[in-house]
Amino acid sequence: GGEQMSVISSEQKIKLEKRQAIINKVMFIPIILLLAVIPLIVKLNYVLPKDPAVNMLFQKVELDDYYSQYKATAIILMTVLMLIFSYLFVEKSEVKVDKISKIYLICSGIIMIMSVISTIFSEHKYVAVWGIYDRAEGLIMWGAYIVMMLYAFYIVRNENSYIWIIMPIIFLVVITAILGAFQYAGFDLFTQTKWGYNLIVPEEFRERVGKISSDYESHKVLGTMYHY
Repeated sequence: GGEQMSVISSEQKIKLEKRQAIINKVMFIPIILLLAVIPLIVKLNYVLPKDPAVNMLFQKVELDDYYSQYKATAIILMTVLMLIFSYLFVEKSEVKVDKISKIYLICSGIIMIMSVISTIFSEHKYVAVWGIYDRAEGLIMWGAYIVMMLYAFYIVRNENSYIWIIMPIIFLVVITAILGAFQYAGFDLFTQTKWGYNLIVPEEFRERVGKISSDYESHKVLGTMYHY
């Protein structure tokens, strides 16, 4: 009877270890997407300035944004996914409570409290919460950044975990390098190829936009960002 229980216990332990290994890999999915995919997003969206100061600054009713709106939406979705995974898979007993962890949590709390106070007293609350055209980084995005940092801090447990960070970064660097090489040569894959154009301009905007001129002059590289 004892030997049988020991065998069952060993089998259960192996099953639990396999299940935990799968969970550990699944929990890296948001980080992989954040590092490898989201920085590559370039897609047209029209922004309606909801703050009078923004209207005065750009003097346009609508602003075309290729680089930040869809990235920001994807980041928020990944942040929500991180929170869901944390709720489903992270045991309270596994949460780090050492001195370094407390420093991270306290500093994160201070940043968010100061951000909330700044937003409350801002004259431009919509911008303070959601950010501005071509830079969708307001209070919501700051909260997302904090969640991302703490999530990564808690799930990276050992040296073996770094492979799930390094490989997505290598993928991103390779793709960006290819895009950048073409841009440096004066050929923009996004605006000068049909598939690239269809990728960054949604179908409902194509008739309105028509042919778009390239932002990429020869010997200047943007990759998939809005700055050189």
